[in-house]
Amino acid sequence: MNNLKILLIIFSLLCPGCETLGFYPSRAQRQSFITSHPQIRSDIKAAILEGKVGLTMTKDEVTASWGIPAHKDVSTSSWGSVETWTYGSCINGCTILTFDQNGKLINSYQSQ
Repeated sequence: MNNLKILLIIFSLLCPGCETLGFYPSRAQRQSFITSHPQIRSDIKAAILEGKVGLTMTKDEVTASWGIPAHKDVSTSSWGSVETWTYGSCINGCTILTFDQNGKLINSYQSQ
C-alpha cells in the first residue's frame, strides 16, 4: 500500500500537464496585470479578472488569466505559424488554446 502511495506521488510530480504543477494567478496578480496594462479592452479586463480566456486575447493576456501552460508547441506551414498551449491534467482532460502568427487566440478546444 505504501509503495502505491509513493508511485502515485512520483507520477503526479512527473506527469506533464498535470494541474498540480501549473501556476494559476491569484485575483490580486490578475488585477495587477490589468492595472499595469490600461490599454486592454474592458471586456478582456473583465475576463482576466474572472480567470477566463476568450478569442482575440494575446498570449500575455491569457497568461495573466490562466498562468503558464503545461505545454507549448509551435507549428509552421506555408500559410504561417500557429502556437498551441495546453492547460490541464493529462488524466482528467485538458484545454488546448491556439494562437495565430500575431499572438492572438483563435481557437479553444476542451478534451474530456
